Amino acid sequence: MQDFHEYNHEANLKYIKVLIRKEVKDIEEAHRLFSHVLNAHAIWVARIHQKPMPFGVWQVHHPMKYAEIEMQNYEASKTLLDEKRLQGLIHYRNSKGMRFQNTVREVLTHIINHGTHHRGQIASILSFNEIKPPITDYIFLRRTVEA
Repeated sequence: MQDFHEYNHEANLKYIKVLIRKEVKDIEEAHRLFSHVLNAHAIWVARIHQKPMPFGVWQVHHPMKYAEIEMQNYEASKTLLDEKRLQGLIHYRNSKGMRFQNTVREVLTHIINHGTHHRGQIASILSFNEIKPPITDYIFLRRTVEA
């Protein structure tokens, strides 16, 4: 789980480097989706800790805030991995007020999959706008060269 958490963080940092560039500033849908990735991560961590939602689900952030929010999310998840039993249950309400329960492992897995899904959408948007998206496939970020 720790490795996937690190992968998610590395992939987000690669996208931040692209999304803060001047030629990307007017691609609103890419920023809306990336803000959503950051928001959802923070919201899930807040649910695990039974704290209020720190952001709206679709709240859009200024690109210069992305790195700060990502680091907060990364550190909060790192702490969760150190402190929480992954099989521990959390009880929460979704954004529509419905009650659910899941294990911490399921929530952390969802955060990673959710980010991968939306980064893929952002990659398509960037490509459509003739901007090369970062390569963030898991295996590309984990490959080592044999001597």
